[in-house]
Amino acid sequence: MICRVEDDVIYKQTWTASGMLKKVQWNERGDAQGSSDCAAPPIGGYKHEVTFTYDASGNRIMRVESATDMFGESSEMVTIYIDGVYEKQILTIGTTEYLDGWKR
Repeated sequence: MICRVEDDVIYKQTWTASGMLKKVQWNERGDAQGSSDCAAPPIGGYKHEVTFTYDASGNRIMRVESATDMFGESSEMVTIYIDGVYEKQILTIGTTEYLDGWKR
């Protein structure tokens, strides 16, 4: 894992064994708070994570970007890449748990 700090936000980057970007994680506001410690717990704001998937030839075939707010509501944007010519985006919004225990 590699960390970089920009504008007081710590970006945690994970790479594959072959050197391709696998995952990036960050919080929307105030993650670093003057620190560059990668192990520091995230503080407040939206939590973001972007994950990349590659085929056997090293071509990116999928990108999944998820965001979770401080209340646990989440959304996810999936981008599928086909032969470097076409891409399709799919947006999902998280579920809400109601007092009766059902998730909708």
